[in-house]
Amino acid sequence: MDPQALLELYGLEGRQAAGAAWLNRVEHAWQCARLARNAGAAPSLQLAAWLHELGDLMAGHPATAAPDGPDQTLARSETGAAQRAAAVLQPLFGDTVSEPIALRLQARRCLASTKPDFRRRLSAAELEAVEREGGLQSAREARAFLQRPYAPQAIKLCLWDMDAHDPTLRPPSLEGVLDTLRRLMWLLQASEPLRTGTWLRTPRPTLRQPKAAPAV
Repeated sequence: MDPQALLELYGLEGRQAAGAAWLNRVEHAWQCARLARNAGAAPSLQLAAWLHELGDLMAGHPATAAPDGPDQTLARSETGAAQRAAAVLQPLFGDTVSEPIALRLQARRCLASTKPDFRRRLSAAELEAVEREGGLQSAREARAFLQRPYAPQAIKLCLWDMDAHDPTLRPPSLEGVLDTLRRLMWLLQASEPLRTGTWLRTPRPTLRQPKAAPAV
């Protein structure tokens, strides 16, 4: 999957409900990225905010859905979706984009374990998901998680994800949202490749340079 295919997938599947019926996945992604930008996050973390539900979108599209087989239960779970998204994004944009997404569900476990206010905000379905992912972390486990590379970014991403469900806040248009996402992906591809060895070894799929900055 290349960046253009990501944009097409968001255009095709982004109207799926994002947990709450009043927002679709594109609107939720836009709100999450808006929170990241307003917090002064690096462009790579802003892109992670845009694409953190990529695995769920892939699962809903026949061409990218998890195949049937003995591992399909994991592949179609939240954890499996995060892993698939990270696997797609790492060769395109590097660890700074893929790893916060890969660690987001572990970040949710950490926050649920250490922040009672956060745990109270979780729905019954989200609390069940925390249990499926391993349950609440001990103090030792939480400290160990927070020392992992990209764990702080995953914590931020998890908090933005939680807050990006405002039914009164809408993007101007789907086209404007996708153009903003296109520009951010192009910016990261045009920058110096301060990525992993995989990024350096993999030919970079290219995007056409946007003509002008859209209003956000």
